[in-house]
Parts: sequence; structure tokens; C-alpha cells
Amino acid sequence: MARHWALILGASSGFGEAAARALATRGLDICGVHLDRRAGMTHVGEIAAAIHAEGREALFFNVNAADHDKRRQVLEALRHGSRTTAEGRYAC
Repeated sequence: MARHWALILGASSGFGEAAARALATRGLDICGVHLDRRAGMTHVGEIAAAIHAEGREALFFNVNAADHDKRRQVLEALRHGSRTTAEGRYAC
């Protein structure tokens, strides 16, 4: 069975976080892109745990989505199922 992913920018807070949580409850895996300082990473882990509690996969990348190369790395990691190719990845 194919997995369906939602790619969410700003997934660590506000509307992005709400969308990630809601889409996970509806059966989508979540690829979240966010830009946070170290202090915010604890909350990213909490979001990932909530997504996992729904039985879904969570990949979070702490990168600047405005950077072309970082966007390409995230998409390549998602496309190939790699957990190691994108810098700033939060392994979930």
C-alpha cells in the first residue's frame, strides 16, 4: 500500500503544527520543514511523538525553506526514503 505524505512548511508551530497534527489523524505521514533554534527542538519532538501516536511516520527538517539547496535536499530525502541526506533533519 502506498504511503501518502503531507509536506508542511512551518510545521513546528501555529497553523503548520495544527495542520501536521490534523493531517496525521486523517492518515497522512508528515514531512515537516521548520526553522527553529535549539530551544524549540524539544517541541518538535513532542509534535513528532503525537504524529507517531497516530500510527503515522514523521520526518522533520530544521532548515530554511527559502534556501533552494535545502529544499532540494528535503525533497530528495523524502523521495528516496532517506533519513540522512538532508542537513538539519530531526530523525523521527
